[in-house]
Amino acid sequence: MADWWRISRNTASSIWTEPLGSEAEMIGQYRGKHSSWMVAMAIVAGALTVMALMTFRCAPGPEAPHVARTFCNPINISYRFQPDEPSRREAADPVVVLYHDDYYLFASKSGGYWYSPDLAEWTFVPITNDVLPIEDYAPAVTVVDDALYYVASSGARSPVYKSTDPKAGVWELAHPSFAVWDPDIFVDEASGKNYLYWGCSPTNPIYGVEMDLSNPADL
Repeated sequence: MADWWRISRNTASSIWTEPLGSEAEMIGQYRGKHSSWMVAMAIVAGALTVMALMTFRCAPGPEAPHVARTFCNPINISYRFQPDEPSRREAADPVVVLYHDDYYLFASKSGGYWYSPDLAEWTFVPITNDVLPIEDYAPAVTVVDDALYYVASSGARSPVYKSTDPKAGVWELAHPSFAVWDPDIFVDEASGKNYLYWGCSPTNPIYGVEMDLSNPADL
């Protein structure tokens, strides 16, 4: 390696030189003087790299894009069909109520009812007519005191049934009632009283009576 020299100028006409050492000696001196600074810079650079990696790993990823869904209207459930001509789907007079975070759908002459958590995917609960008058028209369903109540249209008698486990298809008689058509159970939240209304006629009025669902003998 070549030797290094220092060139100095004292005056305008006086220039002198002095040897500093070989190139290897000069590099060794530089490294000795600046080794601490270089080590500190290396530590800082390493720390910044680790922080950047941690930030990248801990940062939440992008949200999944919203996927649009198309729903059938009428909704895609297991409809019955009328046996007489012209053939057509059944499920007239539908009613939907919210009970224990699920929606319950009842309709005329459907052989059961449906429940759904989101109004899109429905599960069918088959019911026989000896458990619930499910083949009667225009059912009315409501929630009273943490129970689901059901009554439908009948020319003979329209009993009121209740259930606290409708997903399992478990129902019991709540009130014998009497013959009504197109019924509805109205819950007056202000007074806590329940009323049964019914009527389906171009000439007769709509009727209504107060009904104590906790006392089957009272109507």
